[in-house]
Amino acid sequence: MSNLTQTMLERGKLARLAAKALRSAAPETRTRALSLLAQKLRASAEPILAANQQDLETGRANGMSEALLDRLALNPARIEGIASAVEIIAAVQDP
Repeated sequence: MSNLTQTMLERGKLARLAAKALRSAAPETRTRALSLLAQKLRASAEPILAANQQDLETGRANGMSEALLDRLALNPARIEGIASAVEIIAAVQDP
């Protein structure tokens, strides 16, 4: 198993554990977690965009279609849209 595969499996396991903890958390805790996520997305926009650019270059080099690359491409407006959507979810009575 490659290092990347192993890393992704480990992150997936951690994400499942985090999701389970978040499901059983109080609504206030979920709201706070989602609000922090939106803040972190905005604060981390530059490294996210840089990593996305590398991913797109790798995809292009591996023959990924331009249509799929376009759907995967991030820009500041898309990151802001994601952060705004997370804030909308956080504002729900019991996210």
